[in-house]
Amino acid sequence: MRPLVVNLKKHQFFWMILAAYLFGGLFPEFGNWMRQTQICKIHLFMQSLSINIAMILLVIVLFFSGIHAKFSSIFSSPTSLVRTVIGLCAAIIFPPFFLFIFKFFSIPFSQYELIESIFLGLAIVSAMPVAGFSTVWSQYAGGNVIFSLQLVLFTTFLSPLFSPWVLQWMEKMISGSYALDLHAVIAKRIGIFLLLFVIFPTVSGSLCRCVLKDLKLTSVHYIENTFLLLLCYANSTASLPKIFQQANFLFLLTVLCFSFIYCFSRFYVGNIIGWLFHYQEDVRKSLVFGTGMSNTGSALVLANLALSNHPRAIFVILLYDVIQLFVGLYMLSFFQNQKSISLKINS
Repeated sequence: MRPLVVNLKKHQFFWMILAAYLFGGLFPEFGNWMRQTQICKIHLFMQSLSINIAMILLVIVLFFSGIHAKFSSIFSSPTSLVRTVIGLCAAIIFPPFFLFIFKFFSIPFSQYELIESIFLGLAIVSAMPVAGFSTVWSQYAGGNVIFSLQLVLFTTFLSPLFSPWVLQWMEKMISGSYALDLHAVIAKRIGIFLLLFVIFPTVSGSLCRCVLKDLKLTSVHYIENTFLLLLCYANSTASLPKIFQQANFLFLLTVLCFSFIYCFSRFYVGNIIGWLFHYQEDVRKSLVFGTGMSNTGSALVLANLALSNHPRAIFVILLYDVIQLFVGLYMLSFFQNQKSISLKINS
């Protein structure tokens, strides 16, 4: 536990994200303006999508996230196709599978609005691709960076195909207004949303890195973090003010417990799969962060777009983002502590 406390002290950005969320809950006016101000409307494939400032922030964040990825390193390094496919299947299939198990055990309580709102929020999280910053965490833990990049980029490319399928599958497991709202997420052109606001900026950033090979990542990192904090603030203003007003501690405790169990299960399954297939330690570490970390920023923007009448479901995604960072820090501390112990033994 001690290495985790040290990591929490070292990773000030974790506390900055918490501060941005709290600031959005207490002072939501500017964030509401960013979410509600429509810049333009895009028409593509006989469908339309309204663009607001929060969506532009997401594009900027994912563009800078893509700068950290190198297409050349992915295709130039020899990797196992079977291993990549297994990793992709784990990252895509297990998140909704765990959610299905959660729904099965909560059937006796399914009539409660609390359970349905938790399931709705986590359903959107489970439909998102692997988070881009999982590669950075994997690198810090001594993981296989190439494998991490493959999981991020390939799940991102495939997201317009598997995300609608996951949400349609989840839609059959809920009822009432929650099913209608989940259907609204699909109807909100999730495929176009992922194509324009997830895939396009990520690929653009990666191609920019290929062209600007001498680009200093330190300056990019600070710019990316600034826009990410703005995005966190804007996303929190849709749900936190109402959650603060209601002050329902039973709801908060239930969301915290379910989200933590769901998140930790996702991280741990990566380690189990790596152990079952006898992968090397660096690959197992990358698989842990790949299965555990979802692109919650995109999930929040999408939820704000289609679930504005369900602030509880949006709050579930927001709280999951914080829990995901905390569990990620715990796993990072565990791997780093494990590495230091092995070094002491070998010396």
